[in-house]
Order: sequence, then C-alpha cells, then structure tokens
Amino acid sequence: MSNYMNNAKMGIDAASAALASSSNNIVNAETIGYKSESAKFQSIYAGSSKEAGSGVAIAAITRNFNSGSFIVTSQDTDLKITGKGMFVVYNKSTSQMEYTRNGNFTIDKDGHLVNSNQSNVMGFPAGQTSGTPTPLSIDKTPLKPTPTDNINLNVNLGHVDKQDKMLTTVRVYDSVGAQHDLNIEFNGEKRNTPAAGQTQWNISVDLDGKAIDKSKLSTSTITFNADGSLNTTGMPNGTINVDLKALLGSYGVNNVSMNLSAATNFDGEMKVRKVDGNGQASGEFANTEVTDDGYITARYTNGKSVEIGMVALADFESIDGLAVSNTGNFKQTKAAGAVNYGVSGTSGFGRINSGGLEGSNVDSSSELVKMINFQRDYQASANVLKTGKALDQAILNI
Repeated sequence: MSNYMNNAKMGIDAASAALASSSNNIVNAETIGYKSESAKFQSIYAGSSKEAGSGVAIAAITRNFNSGSFIVTSQDTDLKITGKGMFVVYNKSTSQMEYTRNGNFTIDKDGHLVNSNQSNVMGFPAGQTSGTPTPLSIDKTPLKPTPTDNINLNVNLGHVDKQDKMLTTVRVYDSVGAQHDLNIEFNGEKRNTPAAGQTQWNISVDLDGKAIDKSKLSTSTITFNADGSLNTTGMPNGTINVDLKALLGSYGVNNVSMNLSAATNFDGEMKVRKVDGNGQASGEFANTEVTDDGYITARYTNGKSVEIGMVALADFESIDGLAVSNTGNFKQTKAAGAVNYGVSGTSGFGRINSGGLEGSNVDSSSELVKMINFQRDYQASANVLKTGKALDQAILNI
C-alpha cells in the first residue's frame, strides 16, 4: 500500500476513534459524575525532514475534570463535592480502591453505605479524619439503657415575701430504661439561719409521687451566703446524694447526685433556670442521616443519635494520570502519583453537600459540532483512500 493510502487509513482510524469518544460523551450526558473525554491527535513522521508525514494517530484520550452542575435530589445519602476531591469506593470484585465524583449512594440491608455497583463507600470512624479509609457501616444494634446518676439543678430560690415554695421535676431512668419522675421541692425559707446573713431552705424529694425519707438524702437543707451564693459546707462540690434503692430496688437508679452548685438565692422571683439529668431509655435503630461535610449519624427511637463517621475524600499529585475502570470510576496509576486521603473542608479538599448530586460536565452542543468535524475528516480520508485505489487500478491497466 502506498504511503498516501496508508495515511488515509490512519486518518480513518483516528477520526473513527474521535467519533467514538464524542459519541461516548453524548450518551453519558445524563450520567451522574461523568467526566467528558477528548481524543488528542498526533502526527507521525518517519524522522527525515525531507519526507512527507507518515500519518496520524490518537495520542491519548484525556479527561475534563471540571465540575458538573448541581442536581438537587433532597435524598440525604446523595452527596456532591464542591471543589477538589473524589469519593473513595472499594470494588469487591477487584479488591481495589476506586475513585469517583458520583455520590449517588444508598444504605444496603446490612447497614453499609454503597454505590450503585454495591461497592463500599469508604470513610473514617467518628473522631478520625486521616489515615487509610475503611468501609462505612451503620451498627443497628439497639442502644442499651443507662441509669441516671447525675442531675443538674440551676435554680434561683428568690428572696421575695410570700414566695416560700418551688417545685421542679426531672425525668430519671432506672437500669432497664424505665422512666420515673423525680419531684424536688424547695420550701421553708429561714432567713438569718443558721447564721446571720445566711438563708436556709428545706428540700423534700419524691419519686413518682412516693415520698423519699429525708434519711435517704445526704442533707435535707441547703444554705445560701449573704451574697446569694450556695454555701457548700456539708455539700461536697455543691451536691446532694439521694438513695433510691428503697423505691427502685434491684432495678437500679441506686444513687443520684443532685448538683446544686449553680443555685442562687438572689432577690427576685423563684425560677428554674435549667434542670436536666443524664441517663437514657433503650433505643431501637430508627434511621441514618448523612449531613453536609459527609457526617453520618445513626438515630434511635429514644431520641438519641450516634455519630458513625465521615465520608473520605481523595486527591492525587496528578489527577490527569488516573485510568478509567470498567465500572466508570477511576483507578490510581503511576502517572497519577500518590493518593492523599482526607475529609470535607480540610487540607485543600472541597466541601461535601448532602441532598444533591454532581451532573455530567458534557457540553452536548459542543460534542455535536465536534462529531460533524470528525465525520468530515473521516469522509475526507475515505475519499483519499478511494482516489488511491482508483490510481492504482489505472496504473495496472496501462
């Protein structure tokens, strides 16, 4: 085959590859996270400046890693990266890490965060933001009950005539998570007691309406100084211990420590500023929430939530060196260099937004124009080949 006919054949091959690249972009215009590709042409020479060129070839298929549009889905497991970084997924078939901008994730029946190929989404456990990411999974084990052992009482008992009683209630939990109301009453204000300038109040406590004997309290009176602050004499750290064993027995809230260190006796109305206690009922797993920045939280029927971890992001020394896997994700290569893992908003990484996805960055109009040009190139090369065959036949007929 003559040189010009060989060149024409190479032109057909190159134009065909370019058409395939553009057509691939067009058909993936709606693919989530898809990065458009572009065929790069390269001329070929034999090496002598006195000889005509030896044709053309596709030097490389490059990727455009610019961001696609933001598609709102309102599904909290759908994630989009604004800025640098890629999601990390573990391909179980190849046992390899892969990287993608497609954040269309779901939670499977086993509690794993996965993509459409059932590859595990990788991340870091709660409290960790670097290192090697691991599969993110949600433990659906019920939360165990925790008995109450501490109550904080921030009150102002006031110093106004005809205000001689105040009642407040705090919910406490026993060892099996059952709820009880601990009712605390302050009464019997005595001024200048036990010393001049001091004020004394009595405390009485009942549990679910059943009175607790004063002998079960480490003290049944509290004293305020002349400036209205709590006098902690006989009250280590401003606390009163209440023994509930007689009422709850083997179900435990054995001892509750009531912390009154913030209580005051200032002039003015009697007021409960804040009252709360620790402990919790048992809780069944309810659902999972993925929030901005890729935080994953498990929520339970008792109103509690537990942070599971954060979705990991990855970046490379040269993102253009990544190779495409058969899943449409990207793979690390030597050309891409070392991988760096992190989380949303740190170490140069972009931010993760929940409730949306990154669309394809394909410009369909531009691709159609390119296809027209590639088609012309293809036809021109085909005409050269046709002309060459006609010339060869003419020579044979001489």
